[in-house]
Amino acid sequence: NEWAYITQQKGNKFFYTQVLTGDSADNIKGIYRVGPVTAGKILEGCASVQEMYTACVRAYELHWYSTNVDYEDTFPVEDWATERVLENARLLWLRRYEGELWEPPK
Repeated sequence: NEWAYITQQKGNKFFYTQVLTGDSADNIKGIYRVGPVTAGKILEGCASVQEMYTACVRAYELHWYSTNVDYEDTFPVEDWATERVLENARLLWLRRYEGELWEPPK
């Protein structure tokens, strides 16, 4: 029965933490073995949503490289990582109005 004020920065960090960790209640997969503590380390030092978004894409890229040792150099890992972040963010985003769709920061 307590109210708490959440700043825009804290709300953004929580959102991008979920992009990295996923949400088991909604069957949204994050990066394997990345929980809130690791996500906090990935987002540490990020001051803007653009930096948080970029950190998430980079984390997905690193995850792909660490789990796919036999890959072709022509595989567009950055595209794959960007799509995974986009998919998770759109699944996790709480719409404020009908038809709203999450878009990456510019």
